[in-house]
Amino acid sequence: KTTPPLPMSISSLHSQMTFQGFQSYYTMFFSNMGELSYPNVFDHFLVIPFFILMTVGRVFLERFAFSPLGRFLCRMNAPTFHIEKPQEFEKKIIKFQEQTFKCLYHCFVALWALWAFSDFRWWSSDIRYTMQTDVRLLKFSSMHKLYYIFQTAFHLHSLLYHYIERRNHVRDDDLQMQIHHMATIFLLVGSFHVGHLRIGTLVLYVHDMSDVFVAITKIFNYTKFRDGILVVLLSNLVLSWAYYRLYRFPKDVILIIMEQIGFANKSTFDYSLMFGLIVLFILHVIWFYQIIQIPMAIVYGNEEYDTTEHWKEATKMDKKERERRIVTPQSQHQELHSHKQQ
Repeated sequence: KTTPPLPMSISSLHSQMTFQGFQSYYTMFFSNMGELSYPNVFDHFLVIPFFILMTVGRVFLERFAFSPLGRFLCRMNAPTFHIEKPQEFEKKIIKFQEQTFKCLYHCFVALWALWAFSDFRWWSSDIRYTMQTDVRLLKFSSMHKLYYIFQTAFHLHSLLYHYIERRNHVRDDDLQMQIHHMATIFLLVGSFHVGHLRIGTLVLYVHDMSDVFVAITKIFNYTKFRDGILVVLLSNLVLSWAYYRLYRFPKDVILIIMEQIGFANKSTFDYSLMFGLIVLFILHVIWFYQIIQIPMAIVYGNEEYDTTEHWKEATKMDKKERERRIVTPQSQHQELHSHKQQ
């Protein structure tokens, strides 16, 4: 038997229905979210309204909800902090607002993915099922495309906020963050264009799950909760990051893709997508090293630093402070003797 011809080339998949115009296309897009269709050039235009709504919504929430909540929690846990260190207090509130928004977002999209896609074969079984299917034959529901477009809008929004934030202070991992945002946007747009939405959705879910623990840990740190609570949250953060980003991501995504597609007869664009995934994994390793510096920051008394943003300062301690913190029988005896004299 001869193989039946493909319905259309990849280039035509992304130009079909363009003659109908914006109004007719989006009417059909939103009227039946379960209807299957190929990725379309008009889909990308939905990024713009989502980007605007996300940015305006964040400004509103930070001003009227997150800022009051952060100030209340910080004053509850450290009543004199805003008086003794007013500038540091304001910085903490700004970071609290940022992480609260990220926490809510990553929780929302992770639950969205579980609700919308967890019953599909490509989600519950191994990704080889997706890789063995010709992407030119794959159609996607409007719900699936909407999820992908929404994620693209968020990462574009995050890149904008990163450059706005740089006006106030530059993070130690500034370069890594820029590379991360740009690589993610490239992977999202590129994978959507060639029809790899299923693989991309799995990649997004792996990242969103671990980002929830990152945001929660930072929220509790910025609002001065006790070290015991932070230790529990930190343990969950380290485990989730190691499991999702250092184990599942390379094992169930990168290695499977390399195994299935090979590198023969592939375009430069395919190489670029694979390179983008490898770049993300390298960044994960770098950030994991910085995350495990958090206990060192607590021991050194530098809890005010965010180890992912100022990890050099967080793990720094001068010689006198280091000697002061080393507990020996002789130092304990001298300290006890000084207290008696007082």
